[in-house]
Amino acid sequence: MSGPGEPTIADQYFIGNQQWGVAICRQCECGVKPGEIVHHLTNIQGQHRISRCVAEQVVEIIRQTDKWNCVEEEIRSLPTAVDRPILALPIYQDGLQCQFCRQIYRSRDSLRVHWSKKHRFSAYGHGSKPRPSEIAAGKAETRGGVKAVVCQRVFPRGLRSHYIHILYEPEAPPPLATQAAEAVDQLREVFSRKIQLEREIQHGTIDETNPWLDRTGWAVYLRGRKPKGLRICIESPMEDAEGDEGTARVIWDAVLRVAGKSQNITQLERTGHPFIPD
Repeated sequence: MSGPGEPTIADQYFIGNQQWGVAICRQCECGVKPGEIVHHLTNIQGQHRISRCVAEQVVEIIRQTDKWNCVEEEIRSLPTAVDRPILALPIYQDGLQCQFCRQIYRSRDSLRVHWSKKHRFSAYGHGSKPRPSEIAAGKAETRGGVKAVVCQRVFPRGLRSHYIHILYEPEAPPPLATQAAEAVDQLREVFSRKIQLEREIQHGTIDETNPWLDRTGWAVYLRGRKPKGLRICIESPMEDAEGDEGTARVIWDAVLRVAGKSQNITQLERTGHPFIPD
């Protein structure tokens, strides 16, 4: 015998919904009225097919245990709309709500029958089978009488088996594990390709054998520059220039001396005799 608060055999098969006073089958994902629980659990065409003795124990626990006192013998009225989904019930994204009375169906044929019987309405203007020329006009007429909604249903048949409109906006489902893995693989491929491109020798990276040019990295630094601008940068200032151009001439001569000494160093390094300039 289970103690207070401990799971019972009834918990293995049902969830008690305190708000609406119904027992919801965990496996079948539907509400079961107390008087139908034994048949539900023992039906040879159902999903459980347990012995009648065990099924009666389940009913006894639900009817006599304080934990299950939320489940009522007489099913109270169920709502036509809820703000949030009812726990343990499937959510249907294909609901069709009649805009004349707000009743919900999940097939257009059932909705058309409802329109005809309840509202004396037909999208084609008559109750017989529509002619091909009427189908397009009927679809346009239908749009005003139906609204796509998200819904649930507590009982699969009989009294209180209507669909319930879920008023919340459903969140997008999370990506499948395979989709996430594919996205990670794509990012890895892009990253690996980027590293590979950075390591590849691009056009103009090394266009002569002088190691000094390789060390400075000028080919990478000047990549993407416009040739006209580069030509202006390398034009020699006049020797007798004054002002800013005279200052540029002094810098020009100094850089030429540094470049000449650097070339001498690299040439001497090839012979194994390092040279330190004055």
